[in-house]
Formats: sequence, structure tokens, C-alpha cells
Amino acid sequence: MQLLPSVWQTFIKQGTKQEEAIDPAMENLKLVEEQLKGKIFFGGEKIDFLDLAFGWIANFISVLQEVTGQKVIDSEKFPFLSAWMEKFSDDPVINECGQPRDRLSTKFKAMREAYLAAATPK
Repeated sequence: MQLLPSVWQTFIKQGTKQEEAIDPAMENLKLVEEQLKGKIFFGGEKIDFLDLAFGWIANFISVLQEVTGQKVIDSEKFPFLSAWMEKFSDDPVINECGQPRDRLSTKFKAMREAYLAAATPK
């Protein structure tokens, strides 16, 4: 599974290239969705190692969605993943350890602009 690279491609592309990048990302996200089916967290009722390993999804994807205005994960397509992201992000310990959202947003906006500028023919 190439989850991070496939999701990242949806945010650093535009137009038809972005549309082409969405399908692989969706397929990878479906695999994650399947692992969460019927559970609150990957391990069941409480956060465990796998939740921590996938924790970047909750923060990273939500910030990238905010920066681009593109909704990759919604509750209709990914009900378990969406619920997990919310529950994971709302955990006080996880929340305390994360970077401030405004700093992440500023950072990813600048990164995306740099990728898009580099991809634009001159």
C-alpha cells in the first residue's frame, strides 16, 4: 500500500493530473476503511500502536483538505475512517502532542504552491 504517496499526489497536482491521482488514493483509503469497519480505533476500543502509526492521516489529510478545498475523506465514502479521524484527533493526549493547526496549514500551503509552481511550464 502506498497510502501517503498516493494521497500526497492528489494535493500537489491540478486539473486532469489531479483527477488521475485521486483513484489510487481512494483505493488505498478503502483498504484503511476496511480495517476500521466496526471499530472505534484500529485495535478496538482504545488507541493502540496502529492508531499511532496511522495518526498522521487524521491531522495531515484534514489540513491538506483545508488548504486545497478538496474533500478526499468524507463520511459518506469513508464512514469508519471519518469517525476514527475525529475520535483520534479529539483525544486529549493526541491533541496535546500535535503541532498547531495554523502552522501546519501555513507550511502545507507553501509546499503545495512550490510544487505547483515547479510543475507549471515556463
